[in-house]
Amino acid sequence: MTLIIAFKGKAPADVGGETVIIGSDSRETYGYLTIHPTKKIIPIIVRSGESDIQLCVVAGSGDSAVLKNVIEIIRKILEDKTINEWSGRRPTYDQIVNAMVLIEQAVINKLAYYRDSGLSIDVSIVLGGVDPNGKAFLWELDGRGVAHKIDDFPSYTCIGSGFPLGGNLLLQQFLDPALIMDLARGSLFVAYVIDQVSQVDPAVGPFDGEIAVLNKNGIFFLNKNQLPDIKQEIRVRQQVLRKLFMTFDLVKGAANLDKAITQGLALLKAKQEEEAKQEKPPTTTEPSK
Repeated sequence: MTLIIAFKGKAPADVGGETVIIGSDSRETYGYLTIHPTKKIIPIIVRSGESDIQLCVVAGSGDSAVLKNVIEIIRKILEDKTINEWSGRRPTYDQIVNAMVLIEQAVINKLAYYRDSGLSIDVSIVLGGVDPNGKAFLWELDGRGVAHKIDDFPSYTCIGSGFPLGGNLLLQQFLDPALIMDLARGSLFVAYVIDQVSQVDPAVGPFDGEIAVLNKNGIFFLNKNQLPDIKQEIRVRQQVLRKLFMTFDLVKGAANLDKAITQGLALLKAKQEEEAKQEKPPTTTEPSK
């Protein structure tokens, strides 16, 4: 049981290309009984010569034993491709698309084997990464093992027990293209949704800093030193949203509040731009000869 959110967006200008953000809670449960914290976002790294090739990350929801076996199948297929077909290099977007055909068939066969053995299996998997050219890829493998390419904008997916209860509501209400265009904002959004769902779904743990950010330079995990600041920001946002809901009545309707907020944000943006101009050192030009 878990909640995993993943989406594609733009990488920072100094990096270029696209990015993938994947966040998860860190609680493993059996029914409503918490067993232990666990890492749910697994990087797929292949050793080629003396180099470690960061291919992608995989995150899964469902039976942990089944997930481990399925993720190992994915890792072996990608390792074989990397060494024998991709010359020890990170795959391009098109190469990943081709590899997903094999991964899908292998996962379908494995899940069918479990079910034919009389086991009740319910798992979902997200696979995401960015190729060397900066093109992001994001796939979901559903409970049958069927692969779905997440391409339609805004390109995101959400899996786990927390999705029907609260994750979907928050994503539908707050997801905005602007979130996907800003790395820090998008990461905070993922953390906020996970933490809020954990308050109403005992099978979902609170956000504990498990976020992976992928771009053409590799795989990066959130520095846990940032967790207290993120937690504080989440708490403040929750309080502000409560106050905002009450404000609808004070301003006599949502349309009036929307107008006031839009005007206020425009003034704030103009002020920030003016302050930024004033902070820039004056430019000098050499006198003409």
